[in-house]
Amino acid sequence: FFFGTSPLLFPFASARLTGISNARTLGNLFTFILYVLWYHIDIKFQFELIPVALFFVFLIINTSQFAIQNYSLSFLLYSILSGSIITLIFLIGSIIFSLAIPSTRNIIYYKFQHWKWYFRNGEIIGRNKLSELIKMPLYLIKDPLKFFQYFFVKFTPFIVLYSIPGIFLLWSYTLEPNEPLLYCINLLISSTVIFMITSLKPFLFLGESERYFEYTLTGLYLILMGLYLTKSLQESTLIALIFIHIVTVVFIFISKNYTHLSFIKLGKLSTNPELRALLNFLKPIEKVNLLTYPIKLSVFLAYYTFEMDNVLLYQRMMNPKNGFRSYFEDTISIEKPINNLGRLKKKYGLTHILFLKSYNR
Repeated sequence: FFFGTSPLLFPFASARLTGISNARTLGNLFTFILYVLWYHIDIKFQFELIPVALFFVFLIINTSQFAIQNYSLSFLLYSILSGSIITLIFLIGSIIFSLAIPSTRNIIYYKFQHWKWYFRNGEIIGRNKLSELIKMPLYLIKDPLKFFQYFFVKFTPFIVLYSIPGIFLLWSYTLEPNEPLLYCINLLISSTVIFMITSLKPFLFLGESERYFEYTLTGLYLILMGLYLTKSLQESTLIALIFIHIVTVVFIFISKNYTHLSFIKLGKLSTNPELRALLNFLKPIEKVNLLTYPIKLSVFLAYYTFEMDNVLLYQRMMNPKNGFRSYFEDTISIEKPINNLGRLKKKYGLTHILFLKSYNR
C-alpha cells in the first residue's frame, strides 16, 4: 500500500508507472526481481542463481532504457558501498555479454547516443538553475503558477521532499539492521548518491534524478516496517505517512488537471510564443509529415501535437516492426537524420522539416 500510494509514482513532470505493461512498469518489476535475486547471490552465496540474474538483466535492457541506467549505476555504487567484488564483476560481465548479442547491442548503442544528445543539449532540461531559484521570491508575487511549477517540476530537492516523505523518517531513526535490511539500506544509499550526482548540471543528461528512487521504494518501505516492528516507529507515524501520501497524490491530480476543473479559477501556464505560433501554423494543414532537427525535438513536440491527427512525427512514421533498424537506416545518431533528406522525403512522404534555431551541430 505504501508503494502504490507513493507520490513518486504520480509526478508533475511526466508519466511514471501508469500502466500494467509499459516500459517503466516492467523495468521496475524486472529490477525488483533482480534485486531479490542478487540478495541471495551476494549475501547468501547462491551462485547458481547468476544465470537467472543475467536473464533478468537481459530483460531490463530490452524493456526500459532508464532501467538500464539504474541497473548500471546502482550495481556500481552498491559494489563500492558493500565492498562486493562479485557485484562489480557481474556488472562488467553482463555488459560485455549484452554487447555480444546483436539486439541488446543495438539498444545499448542507441542509449549511448541518447546520453550523447542529452549531454550536448542539457540546457533544455532547465533543472536546478540557480538563476531561476534566485527569482523565485519575485515569481511568488507576480507569477505564482511559475513559482509552483519550478519547485514541483524543476527543483529536485523539493521534488524528493514531496515525492518520498518516508525517506526522511528513515534517516531520523536508529535501526539495528539484519542482513536483508542492510542490503536494502545499501541499495537505498546507492539511489540517494545517484540522485545527488544526477541533480548536478554536468550529469543532468542521465535523466530525472528522483526517478532512481522508484527502483528502491520497496526497500525503503521494508526498512520502515522493520522500524515499526522493532517499536522504533509508532503506528501513528505510519498512518500520518499514508495520509501525507494520499493528500499529495490528490494535490498532484488537481494540479495536473486544473484547467479541466471548473471550481479552480486559474489561468493556464504561459506558453512559449514560438511554440504557440508553430502549433497554429500546423493545425489547419491537412497533412503534416514532420521531421525535426534534431530528431529528439520530436519527443517534446509529441506532447503538444498528440491530439492533432493531421501531424505525424518521425517516430510515428517509422515501421514499428523494425524500430532500431529504422534508426540505423535513417539517422547518423539519435539527434541527426542522414544528410540525404530526399531519401527520407521519398520514404516517409515528408512535407515539412523543423530546425531548432539553437541547434547548430
